[in-house]
Amino acid sequence: MFKYNISAWLLMLFTLIIVATRAQQKHNVFLNGTVSYFEGEVSVEDISEFGQLKEKADVTSFTPDTSGNFAVSFYIRDANYFRIGRNILYLSPGDSLTMTLDYRYPEKAVFTGKNAKKNEYLKFTLYPKGGSFLEAGDNIRKTISETIEYILNAARSKEEFLDSFGIHDAGFKKMEKVRIKADVINSLKSILFYYTYVHKLNSDSVAQFQSELEKESVPHIRQFAKGIVNKRYLKIAVYRTILSDLKKEGNPTGEELKTLEDWENATTVSHKIKSSTNKVDTIFLTTEISRIQDPEYRNTLLYTMREANQLKNGDPAVDFMSFNDRNNAVYLSFYKGKIIYLKLWATWCGPCLEEFPAYNSLKEIYKNNDRIAFISLSIDTDIERWRQYLSKTNPEGIQLIVDRQKLGAYRVEEIPRSILIDDEFKVRELIAPLPSSAKTKSLLDQLLFSAKRQN
Repeated sequence: MFKYNISAWLLMLFTLIIVATRAQQKHNVFLNGTVSYFEGEVSVEDISEFGQLKEKADVTSFTPDTSGNFAVSFYIRDANYFRIGRNILYLSPGDSLTMTLDYRYPEKAVFTGKNAKKNEYLKFTLYPKGGSFLEAGDNIRKTISETIEYILNAARSKEEFLDSFGIHDAGFKKMEKVRIKADVINSLKSILFYYTYVHKLNSDSVAQFQSELEKESVPHIRQFAKGIVNKRYLKIAVYRTILSDLKKEGNPTGEELKTLEDWENATTVSHKIKSSTNKVDTIFLTTEISRIQDPEYRNTLLYTMREANQLKNGDPAVDFMSFNDRNNAVYLSFYKGKIIYLKLWATWCGPCLEEFPAYNSLKEIYKNNDRIAFISLSIDTDIERWRQYLSKTNPEGIQLIVDRQKLGAYRVEEIPRSILIDDEFKVRELIAPLPSSAKTKSLLDQLLFSAKRQN
């Protein structure tokens, strides 16, 4: 009788394992294909709202063979947006997708298999940090009216393109139509910066221009914000950038407003976690996490805090590989023994470009001191655009470019950003003062004095 019970129990356990394995497999995504111009390990990144809260948004990674071929499988709970290189993907549990990706030209990607049509469409997703339809200022027109007209016409064309694509998933199409509306709002909100940059407006002209812009753009913002206030749309990256406009112009209900504010509170706590440089902060951050209402946000933030505690001030620096403009590999450890000041930037980042005069002045002060290495480190995804910028501006000093995913340990959430590493290759300031800060020179002098005294 005892033996029979043991056998029955083992059979039941074996059955449960098979059922659980099959259930898990139904939620697995299978990706395979070929990638070109990717360097080293390639990440599959979660770009949903939960990915934004996490310390590292990678759900998995793979290393292609010498011909660029790869195959990878991973679990996802629900349909979601992901990114490989510069291509955005929409993946659902059980998807099996074959793809050909070129890091330089995301629009040339080829997809076959389940949900291939959706991913073909997503090749043409706009870049929120480049002002969406404004494309980093390339589509700014002579006047406000002409620029707004361009944005609206481009949005209509985009929606017609989506409707003609032969996608039958109503939920996906709804999400993408909300993305178009969010891109319009983001574009309208970005006009001031890019118009000022393109047309070189002075401070007096900017104030007048801003007043005129608000009169012309706000009615359109209200129109496109109407009816799209919903938690489910937080999956869309550009949607998350316009929450303040949705709260102001989208006429949300009280419950909708609470939901958006809970998300904003979660992102504030996430930012504090990622910008924390001291492990003692954990006590206070745990209290703030407990105030978040959504349990999934809370659990994600607790996970993020565990990840963030891995590198703090005083810890040994984590090495990474970058490239110079001649495409030669350059490791951070090449500069070990020097005080390293890293300036992180991108060609599309206006505030980063504004830091360059101060950065150049800082380099000039220490130009005869070989104990400091000033490194200008771009996180541009468009390598050619970076090279063109260097060719146009002809900057002096060390110019490198890196895949942002390789900087995971340094938690590069926002730029401009500076990182300071001492001559013992330890992190002195994980989030160092920017070149324009008066604290920067004082901090460098302090490190130089300390290093000299030790020698």
